[in-house]
Amino acid sequence: MERWWKIAFFVSIICWLAACKPPEVEVTATSAALSASVPPTRTIAPTITMTGTATSAALSASVPPSPPPTALPTLVPTETSTAVPTATPSLWASVSDERLNSATGLSFEVVNQIGGEITAVEVKSDVAFLGIGPRLVALDVTDPSRPQVMGQSDVLPGVVQDFVLVGELAFVTTGENGFWVIDISNPHTPQVVSFKPQSAKAQQIAYQDAHLFVLGMKEGEALENELVIYSIANPENVVEINRLTLPFRYFYGDMILEDESIYLVDNYSEKLYVVDIAQLEQPLLMNTIAVTDNVAKTLSNKTLYTLENGELHIFDISDSQRTVEIAQIDNLIEDYWQIEKMMVRENLLFVSAWYCDQIPCGATLFVFNISEPGQAKEIAPLVLDSGLVDTHVINDRLYAATISQLLITKRPEWHQLGHLRDYITYGAIDRLTVADERLYVVNSFGRGIGIFSLEQPTQPVKAGAYTGAFDEITAGNNQIYPSAGWGEGLHQVDVQHPGLPKRISIWGEDDSVDGPPVLETGRLYALLNGYLAVLDVTDPGKMILLNDLAPSPQGYGPHRYISVSDNIVYALGHQGIYLLDASDPTAVVEIGFIPEEDDMCALTAGDGYVFVYSATPYCSQYDVEGSHLTIYDTSNLAAIQVVGRLEINSPVETMLLKDDNLYLVGGDLRVVDISQPDSPQIIGSFPTPGQAHAVAAFADLIYVADGAGGLLVLRPLE
Repeated sequence: MERWWKIAFFVSIICWLAACKPPEVEVTATSAALSASVPPTRTIAPTITMTGTATSAALSASVPPSPPPTALPTLVPTETSTAVPTATPSLWASVSDERLNSATGLSFEVVNQIGGEITAVEVKSDVAFLGIGPRLVALDVTDPSRPQVMGQSDVLPGVVQDFVLVGELAFVTTGENGFWVIDISNPHTPQVVSFKPQSAKAQQIAYQDAHLFVLGMKEGEALENELVIYSIANPENVVEINRLTLPFRYFYGDMILEDESIYLVDNYSEKLYVVDIAQLEQPLLMNTIAVTDNVAKTLSNKTLYTLENGELHIFDISDSQRTVEIAQIDNLIEDYWQIEKMMVRENLLFVSAWYCDQIPCGATLFVFNISEPGQAKEIAPLVLDSGLVDTHVINDRLYAATISQLLITKRPEWHQLGHLRDYITYGAIDRLTVADERLYVVNSFGRGIGIFSLEQPTQPVKAGAYTGAFDEITAGNNQIYPSAGWGEGLHQVDVQHPGLPKRISIWGEDDSVDGPPVLETGRLYALLNGYLAVLDVTDPGKMILLNDLAPSPQGYGPHRYISVSDNIVYALGHQGIYLLDASDPTAVVEIGFIPEEDDMCALTAGDGYVFVYSATPYCSQYDVEGSHLTIYDTSNLAAIQVVGRLEINSPVETMLLKDDNLYLVGGDLRVVDISQPDSPQIIGSFPTPGQAHAVAAFADLIYVADGAGGLLVLRPLE
């Protein structure tokens, strides 16, 4: 990865803009009272089945910068284990052919799935339902001091974006995979009932008077948003009433339904959109209300709240043709905070403000009583692990969800918030590696390295954690070497006792490490500020630098990604691939260069070949037309030649060479047969729920770091 890209990624708000078409099949819902049914199976490949049990583990995730008033407390990991309900293989079959546009012979069995980001929360009686990665999870909160997992849905083909509870049914949106109907009458075994495809990526969902309102983003040359209205008067037959195209490109806000209007409150644009739904058969974009752009804003009871530079402005928008400011409160929050989200619940204003100037990152949830306009009274703030996702006030309890944590607090007359309990799940999983019969996974938002035992490979069990802000890792001989591209240096950590990881040393404490380090035969290869460093790690107690770095340590070097094979380092740079002979690590010599044809994005080497993925424009995750895999024969370094080429047309972030197969990840998973390098071919593919970032292999299993979708454990099926 590029240093600049990592830094931008670290401080940016996560958005999902994958360019994939939803399936063109439609399945009608059946009554929740009936036994669960599934979408009709289509004759395609790959065929996906799911078995096994899942585990959840603890850690957290977060993002950007600003100084907190109090230090973030250390989170105590909480591990839970929950049986996976009976699998529904056709979930994947219903979307995989359209999404991956391939029909291949190699398929995969989903053996397990762990963690993922919390995306939404709803509470019904004493059960809290959470969207966690690609599942709907039911949590027993009868005793709020001891929240317990009751059950969870099957692994859906997409990360849960939002959901709404209607009676005994949950309607769950999953982005490009439409929305799903899940029977929650028995929270111990939520059952998928049906699937509803959409032409726009289903994001937010709301319910009123036997109707669903689904907001989605439509892909194309000009991105558009779309509001779709469904009738669920008869749950056995979900019927589309109408749809309305909305004239804005992106939407980063909340959809709020009040009476006969839908308000689209965008935190980034300068407009508030008002949709009239009095006539459901003819929804109308009635008005756009001008508001300040790039400020936090929310709406309740036709009252708009905006917060900018610490000042809260309150507007009456009951007249959709104009806004009237009814109050202004100065210095509500110090303006150095990074305000992320605002919500109003029962005359309470919740403001989530985040920071990342200490590790781990975190946030504070400010709570204000706004029952009297113009006189906001602050209630004691809550320290969060990351920015607020959703919140609900029910009786005397507050449920506040972040992307990796559910906090349950109570309000003794709201004089102060009494802390009851946190429920923590493992957040996004961005990188991983396997060594010493352990799986090491990375959450790159400052929550560190999770250590999982693979004593039972299909059921990884959390054994420990090493905290810090990292985005790459390699491991071996009971040592892990996590690193980051924003000046964290290269760590050496002893994990012989995984429950008590011990940092031994840091090399280049203020240096940035590009791409994953490579461990091979007692040497550790890493790119420090773009320059190759070769370190001796045969002594588990220290790292010894063997070579001289570039003569100008202040400058940024030419390399950004490496692969190592037979003492030859293949270093990917901006102009092509450098071949560096490290046979004598004290005198690394450049012995060759493969010039750039297109923008080279990822590479791996082995068995006398180098495999390079290229895309134009530069390594785009979305515009991948014309992207391809090129295979170079490097058995004769004096006469390197291209022997094979394969069109990919999908993003690729990392590659894994295993036997005669090359596993490509970067959104989804694809498998290329390279047994005949002059004629490579795609033999398998798998549509992961989230955004696949990395892949590793152990025994007969494939492990995928699926970002917000958590960890996937797959078994290839010939």
